[in-house]
Amino acid sequence: MQQEGRVLPLQAYILEAVHHEMGIHSSQLIVLRWMFTKLKQRSWLKIEAGRSKTEIECYRGLIEVCGTAAIPYRTVARWVQAFRAGRQNATDQPRPGPPSATEGQVTSLATLLETDRRWTIRELACETGLSHTPVLHILKERLHVRKIASRWVPYSLTEIQK
Repeated sequence: MQQEGRVLPLQAYILEAVHHEMGIHSSQLIVLRWMFTKLKQRSWLKIEAGRSKTEIECYRGLIEVCGTAAIPYRTVARWVQAFRAGRQNATDQPRPGPPSATEGQVTSLATLLETDRRWTIRELACETGLSHTPVLHILKERLHVRKIASRWVPYSLTEIQK
């Protein structure tokens, strides 16, 4: 594990190599830790699992390189077991179940907002039969509107709306 002010050997080696090859200033090295996304970490775990490394060895390697940005040990253990069981890709699988909102629900909310932009989320939920969270998700993520001065307004206004 990394202690404050102390750099572990593997981490120091990797950071020094990147520093030398890319011409990065030492003050920028700390940013490199955050460049190891979850997908990159999983890909590395796949390689390490293929090399017959244990879960704890894989986790320690991630901690050396990624520090606090490393995925948790339990997640490392699950991924290593999955790769040993024959899993080939490191990406997330689609989740089962229906989507959070159907096109009909999105359309009905859009229609309600066209008639009156002063609806509250609670009123929209009662009107459509959905719960609070899916209504909020549809408004923000699908219809791209937000509430300003008690009205639902699109995030980016057109020239006519301005």
